[in-house]
Amino acid sequence: MAICLATSCSEFDDSDIWDKLNDHEYRIAYLEEVCNKMNADIVNLQTIVTALETNDNIVNASPLQDGNGYVLIFKSGKSIIINHGKDGVDGTNGKDGADGKDGVTPNISVMKDVGGIYYWTINGEWLLINGEKVRASAIDGADGKDGITPQFKIENNYWYISYDNGASWDMLGKATGSNGLDGIDGTDGDSMFKRVYVENGYVCFELNDDANTIIRIPLMKDGILNVTVETAGTLSKILTSEQTRTTTMLTIKGRINIDDMRHIQIMNSLHTLDLSEAVFCDNLLALNPYNKVVVNKTLEEIILPKESINESLSVDLSYCLFLNKVKISRNEVSYGFYDESLGRVTYMKFCPNVKVLEYAEGVTSCDNPSNWETVNTLETIIYPSTLEFIPIEITISNSVDIETSNYNYKRYLYTIPCEKLICKAMTPPVIDKTQYGSPEELFYDSDNKHYYFKSTYLGTTSRRTYEIEVPDDAVLYVPRESIDLYKSAPLWENFTDIRAIEDME
Repeated sequence: MAICLATSCSEFDDSDIWDKLNDHEYRIAYLEEVCNKMNADIVNLQTIVTALETNDNIVNASPLQDGNGYVLIFKSGKSIIINHGKDGVDGTNGKDGADGKDGVTPNISVMKDVGGIYYWTINGEWLLINGEKVRASAIDGADGKDGITPQFKIENNYWYISYDNGASWDMLGKATGSNGLDGIDGTDGDSMFKRVYVENGYVCFELNDDANTIIRIPLMKDGILNVTVETAGTLSKILTSEQTRTTTMLTIKGRINIDDMRHIQIMNSLHTLDLSEAVFCDNLLALNPYNKVVVNKTLEEIILPKESINESLSVDLSYCLFLNKVKISRNEVSYGFYDESLGRVTYMKFCPNVKVLEYAEGVTSCDNPSNWETVNTLETIIYPSTLEFIPIEITISNSVDIETSNYNYKRYLYTIPCEKLICKAMTPPVIDKTQYGSPEELFYDSDNKHYYFKSTYLGTTSRRTYEIEVPDDAVLYVPRESIDLYKSAPLWENFTDIRAIEDME
């Protein structure tokens, strides 16, 4: 019997039991690791939201060696390490494993509500305490339950959540399915952050929620700052006093108005202002709203907005003493506004250092700066590859109006004010006839190299010629393959020195 018993015991295969036991312990260990990672991510996410709401910009973003995250240092001195989903993609927190169909993996995230404030969500719904939303930042305030950091744990195969730093716990649901733990067979379910990346001056955090929420924190380096103004007139509330004092390059997205321009005027270190992605919400964009009362002595470069509430953007650049470059991002821009005290339109004045005028890519037609009182300071004018139309006045100054007694005849003589004119368009831009209404005649006299204009209004015939004078030292730079086209094109043929852009120093 002993021999038989020994024989029967030796034939008993307990590997299945051990496999299940080892698998169960592995699953528990794995899910506890997921839980710990989730709690760490919650703290990191709260740090990010708090930084967003307090304008605590990121000053350094260093990729991890494995490429799956970043070490981030904030201006306040705080630092965090963010690990996103595997290879930065497909990090869906809590994909169910094949054997964990009945398990519950809480999906904690944040969502922005009215007023731009972020609140915690769980499984896509607001996380509520006594029926009130829980603010995600660590800022104390009057909205809901503020400054709370949710915590999770697994106990007796159930998920629990705490809202009071572990003093009490509420059960959420089973952490085990009928045959095992949830999530173990799902892939890449180990991070609250689906992807972290740097783009256009922002550190972007893409969350693992159904809405694919993206939070952007400005990356500030050596005085470079990017901000988004959701409500016009609130820039002064967004920037800290230190940012107002130390920022040297400022990019603004969102909606701005004259109040924001007043705050920009007191930024005493600012030398570059990029408003290309901003929407201007007032009638007049005055770069220096205080004019000669408080002149601007720091700003050197301005990029004007692409959009405004008015069809035509009116711009006044007066009293910016060291303004060197103006970049225009749209077709319709007028330089000047109606001055009620003077009873006339006034234009840019007292800007003795404007050297460069550039039109951004996307601009198809342009006005001219002939009404700038300081237009003679221009040295370089740059047209984009997208330019199709130019005004008859092209880039002009020093117009001479000569009248005769014969049938209202006028002769206009324009002088190219700059030494260097760069046109990136492959096809030479032409005169847009529609900007002059419906003239009876508008043609180019190639023999005399001027445009002839004739129209009749209320029985009176008006005849005009537009002539271009190009200084001997003026150079036109165009694409190499288009040089011959420019040499024979209306207006452009007035340049005796046409060179390839590719040869510019």
